[in-house]
Amino acid sequence: MKVAIVEDEGIMALFLKKTISSFDHEVVAIYSNGAELLKYMQSAEVDVIFMDINIKGIRNGIEVAKEVQKLYPLVSFVFVSAYLDNETITQACEVEPLGYLTKPVQPKQLETILILVSKHRENFLTLENEILKIGAYTYNAKIGTLHHREELISLSTQEHLCFHVLLRHKDTQVRSKLLIESIWGSEENRSASLRELLTRLRKKLPELTIKNIPNIGYSLEEKE
Repeated sequence: MKVAIVEDEGIMALFLKKTISSFDHEVVAIYSNGAELLKYMQSAEVDVIFMDINIKGIRNGIEVAKEVQKLYPLVSFVFVSAYLDNETITQACEVEPLGYLTKPVQPKQLETILILVSKHRENFLTLENEILKIGAYTYNAKIGTLHHREELISLSTQEHLCFHVLLRHKDTQVRSKLLIESIWGSEENRSASLRELLTRLRKKLPELTIKNIPNIGYSLEEKE
């Protein structure tokens, strides 16, 4: 994976780089503020960002993450912070991060997060073709954008993952377990979350049918 680090504490940044690199991932950039990261991403590829919340600049890490998510919806996040208050965690969850590491970070914690992120990324871009069409919808699998004719459809990271798996198995039955593992990495207590996510997708994709197949899962089809 290509990893970027946004961290204004030099010692922590070096620790993250050294530990992440030791697990054979490539640290492609380290910055202390969001402006430098956004400029870098205009011409470079990043899979995952380890983002400190309290960083230099006019925007904190959560605000920068939201901006990145709008521009690059398939980039994943792991927040790194000393803050554990409910307000900060609630705001961070809006970005749907893959993890939230509290300082001081231990190598074992980082290893566990990297395993989760690696598994999560494996489910992202496994389609043979970059551009796929279903009805009036066009999906760019490389950058994770979905258009209805000329209109961009805004999807959250979890919605992207769910749609991606359903599209990959279009017109076939997708087990609920596969969807849950692809989106959250665990099937524990996620059935209700999956139903809520699919309800949102149905509203955003009115010209497609997401069928519920009792005791099996779901299928994605064009409406007749």
